[in-house]
This record gives sequence, structure tokens and C-alpha cells, in this order.
Amino acid sequence: MTESQFISQNREKWRELELLLSRTNRDPDRLHELFISVSGDLSYAQTFYPNRSVRQYLNNLTQQVFDSINTRKTQFQFRELLVFFARRLPAEVHRSRNAFWISLLVFFVSVIIGVVSSAQNDNFSRVILGDNYVNMTEANINNGDPMAVYKDEAKVDMFLGITINNIRVAFFAFILGLLGGVGTIILLMTNGIMLGAFQYMFYTKGLFLTSFLTIWIHGTIEISAIIIAGAAGLILGNGLLFPKTFKRLQSLQQASQQALVVLLGTIPLFIMAGALEAFVTRYTEMPDFIKVLIIGGSLLIILFMWMYLPARMAKKAWIPEVIVAQPNALDEALGSVKYRSLSENFVLTVAQFRNTLGSYSQVALPSLLLFMAILWYHLKTFDGYSYDLLPDSLPFFRFEYGGVSIFVFAWGTITAALIKLGTYGTSESNIWGKHTLRTHARSILLLCIILSAFYFAGFWIGIAVLALASIQFVAKMVVEQQRLSTISTGLVREIYRFCIQHYLKFIPMIICLILIYAVVNLLMTSGLSSYFISFISWHDIFNDRILDQLFIEHVLNFTVLQFLLPIIYFMSINTYQSIQCRVEAIDLRKRFKDFGNSATILE
Repeated sequence: MTESQFISQNREKWRELELLLSRTNRDPDRLHELFISVSGDLSYAQTFYPNRSVRQYLNNLTQQVFDSINTRKTQFQFRELLVFFARRLPAEVHRSRNAFWISLLVFFVSVIIGVVSSAQNDNFSRVILGDNYVNMTEANINNGDPMAVYKDEAKVDMFLGITINNIRVAFFAFILGLLGGVGTIILLMTNGIMLGAFQYMFYTKGLFLTSFLTIWIHGTIEISAIIIAGAAGLILGNGLLFPKTFKRLQSLQQASQQALVVLLGTIPLFIMAGALEAFVTRYTEMPDFIKVLIIGGSLLIILFMWMYLPARMAKKAWIPEVIVAQPNALDEALGSVKYRSLSENFVLTVAQFRNTLGSYSQVALPSLLLFMAILWYHLKTFDGYSYDLLPDSLPFFRFEYGGVSIFVFAWGTITAALIKLGTYGTSESNIWGKHTLRTHARSILLLCIILSAFYFAGFWIGIAVLALASIQFVAKMVVEQQRLSTISTGLVREIYRFCIQHYLKFIPMIICLILIYAVVNLLMTSGLSSYFISFISWHDIFNDRILDQLFIEHVLNFTVLQFLLPIIYFMSINTYQSIQCRVEAIDLRKRFKDFGNSATILE
């Protein structure tokens, strides 16, 4: 059967299904009947017309039916919240009890380190807590109110600020588990050492009991929640490093589900701790026995929720087995070409990023080490450093500070990364072949122009040049040059014309990429790097703390750029192909209306 005959035979049925999908009130029996029939047509088209628009059209049509059938109504129920805290959370705590003990041990040992170090070095508390905080505390002690720091702010503002900050710390403890648990351990050690130094400072002033009965009003719950969040990060790191009999991705998926449940369980604790610190701790004159009751009650809540309930569930065998989700469905999507929504393209992008991460790291990690060496040399020899300058005033990704060497390095690194990504889905693995420069000459030149605009002319000029070139055009050029080895000028014009003509259709993708960058940048600027900076500063890598901060922030920014690049690349390609399929499907639908007017249509 020719394609024209196939369309002529089934087009009325397809039109009926389109009309039925456009209605609010649908006949479910007829919808089911048409869905089965059109699914059969799709299978036939995939077999006999795999590269034709009719296959793309039918794939899009059946996807719409599937989405309409499987739309689920979500509604929050208070009973689910009770089940979560009474059943699911204790079950996950018991399964991951080793991570909790390790987190507690790391924190407790860190507190001892803070105490012992403070006892050995009188200035240790100033190194850890900062001169400003120590001076303020000493001034409060001299004024006869050592706990005055808890009375400075308005109650509501203090409550919101403390709660948000504590939740942020917990989230960092969780997300740093992706570094194999090392980042989580550093965060736990940082907080533990600070606590030990803080308590010893008051001990030397003869105010240990006063400080203990004050800060542990809220600290009992707050410190417990930080330890629990640290356990969530260790669960994540354990799943990444020790997959056992599972694939590494399966192990990470299972661990992330368990860790996320544990992390969500800390949110009420941080709210309680914030409320106590803002509304109760400030009343330092209250009788000691009331403080003891509050501390004891807080401790009982922690022991009941995080020790008694998990042990009780385990004793009564109420803990269900873990069901491991199979991620193979994502792998099947990698080889198919069809119209996808923005969310589907994002899921596919994550799957592609996962599959190429190992080979991409062969380029990313060596370039990161080289960048660290170059940056270390710049900071050691830089003459323009001043205490009056903030870290943001010294971006080495700009010409006036980085010079030509940083530009050449960045250009070479991004070029190598893009060429490596261009080998995805092919048998080619060596990006340093003799034809590489000639094959990707246009892409390398275009990348040089875009990067030069950012580096030499400034951020907004770079954005303007990137918008004019369009990121989807750059990504598509890399793909086509890798696929065809040589690419004609006519094909370049055709790709660019398509990107410009349908530029507005790429806007949702661009917004999605901007949001991803904004979230990552928020994590970076809101204190994620501060834990590493503080930890490194204690070891005096550079003579000045601000140099440590510059080094860590530039390394983190470069790392983020490297690992956002594959997401930008794959998202651009998937969106380009999706829009191309959609345009062809719309064109085919238009041909349906004129079918029969010309004998040459779709032949």
C-alpha cells in the first residue's frame, strides 16, 4: 500500500479522533475504540513509512490520546500527611539507620575537635566564629547580658529568617551527598566544630551553664535536624558510591527517594526550632527549670519520632520492602525521533546527560584540573588585589583580570566539550582526529565569536550576540557536522533560517534553561560555596581568606558551566527536532484538507 492510499483509507478516522480530543465531553467507548485503531495505524506507519511525516503525525495523535486518558487529578489530603509521619518516615529511618549513626558520630567528633582545638589555641574561636561575632559576644558579656544576641531582631522576622536559613542548610547537606557524601561530611564537621568552639568560649568565661540552658532551648531540635539532614546526604552518597547488585543509576534513584523522605521529615523540626529561637530563647530571664523542661520535651520529641517509632515498626515487621524503579524506559526514548512536549524533552535531556556523563567526564575533569592550576597561578601572582575589592569585582572570566590565557583556555575547553558531545549516538569516540578542525571549523569560529563577545565586550553584548546566533543553531551545527563530516553552505543557511523563522517556539526552552541556571546560581550565591570556603580557609591555602573565596567560587562556577553545557546542548537538539516534527505534522494536516486535489501529494 502506498502512503497516499494509506492516508486516504484512514484520514476520516484520524479527523474524528482529533475532533473528539478537542471536545470537553467525550464518549469514552468511542475514544478507546479510536485509540486502539490509530495505535495500529501508527505501528503500520512505523514499519512501512519510518521516515515520513505521517508517522510523526500519528505518533503525536496517539500521544495526545494517551495523555488525556492518563491525566490524574491530584488533591492534597491531611490523612496522607499523617501516614507519612507515622509510617513512611519511620520506615525510611529504620532502613537507613547506619547513615544516622554515622552522621551523629561525625558531628559529635567534630564538636570534640572544636572543644580541644579551642583549649589548645586561644584564637581558634576567632578563626572559626569570626572576629565580629566574638567581639559582639564579649561586649554583651561585659554589659551583663551574654545572650543579648537573641533579643536584637523582631520576633516574626527572626522566626522567618532562622527557619529559612535552617532549611537551606538542610538542603545543602542533602544535595552535597551527590559528591559521594564528602560535601555532607564537610558541612557536618563545619557545624560541629563551630558548636564546640562556641560552647568552649562561654566555658572559659564561666558561663557554660547559662549558655547551655539558653541555646539548647532551640538547639536540641535544630542540631538534631541538621544531623538528620546530614544522614539524608550520606544516604544519597552511599547510593552513588555503593550500588551493590544494582546499576549505579538505579541505586542512586532508590537512595534519592529514601533520602528525600528523610529530608522532608526535617522541615517541621526546623519550623519548631525557628519558633523556639525567635519567641522563647529571647526570654533569658525565665527560670532554669522551665528551660530544662523545654529542652527535655524537645529531646523526647526527637527520640520518639526518630528512634522509638522506627524501632517499634521494625519490631512489629511493619516496614515494607523497597521497590526499585527501573529507568530503562528513558533509554528507549533515546533512539526515537518524535514530537515531545517541553517536559518530555527535559526528561530525555536528563537521560542523555546521564548516558554521556562518563565519556564527557574524560574532557571535563582534566580541563577542570588544568583550570584550577591556571587560577592558582593567577591568584598567587595577581597584583591588583585589594581588601577594598569584593570577590565579584575580580572575575577572571573577564579580559581585564583573566587576560588572553583564560580566554584561550575557555575557548579550547568549550570547543572540546561540544565536539565530544557531538559524538553522542555515534561510534566515534576520539575527538582529536586529524579531520576535527576542518570538520568543525564553522562551529569553532562561531563559538569563538560568541565567547569573545562575553569575554571582551561584557555580559549584555554577549547575550545579544548569542540571541542573534541562537543556541539551537550552534548545537544543530555541531550535530550535522559530526554526522556529515562536511556541511554545505546551503544546509547551514537552511538550519539558520529554520531557527530564526521558528524562534518564538524556542522561547519555552530558553526560559527553562534560564530557570535551571537561576536555581543553580541561587544555590551557589546563597551559601553553598561558603562551607568549602570556610573549611579550606582553616588550612591557609592562600594568605588571605578572600583569595580562598575567589578560588573556590571560580572553580565552582567553572564546574557548573561544564556540566550545564551538556544539558543546554541536548535540550537545544531535542527541542529543534521536536519543533521540526511538529512543523511537518502541521504541514501534513494541511495537506489532508487538500488531499485529492493533486495526484502527486505525499507520493
